[in-house]
Amino acid sequence: MTAMMSIVVGGGIGGLVGGPVGAGAGFALCLVIFSVTRAALRVGAAELSAGVPIVIRCPDCGERTKVKVDPRQARWSALTHERPVVKVCARWQGAPQCQTACAQQVAAKL
Repeated sequence: MTAMMSIVVGGGIGGLVGGPVGAGAGFALCLVIFSVTRAALRVGAAELSAGVPIVIRCPDCGERTKVKVDPRQARWSALTHERPVVKVCARWQGAPQCQTACAQQVAAKL
């Protein structure tokens, strides 16, 4: 809904300033600004979340455990929608020795 409102406002302002061509430019500009802002917020939230332990349910043993991901890698995952890499797992007392099937749960919490 916010995207639609920003596009409509951009088109309206562009239309007032530059006629039909200005309206098209206003639509495009607001769409780009909205997309960049949304990506920046997603990346910032992922980086903040990666700095604290994330509680998940281990798919291997079914127990609740804490994991951590690398903040830089979490930023990249937020942009590309790749699965985050679990760096530290409380169950393994360090780097995980499993297939890290919990990465999907971690991605949902980032």
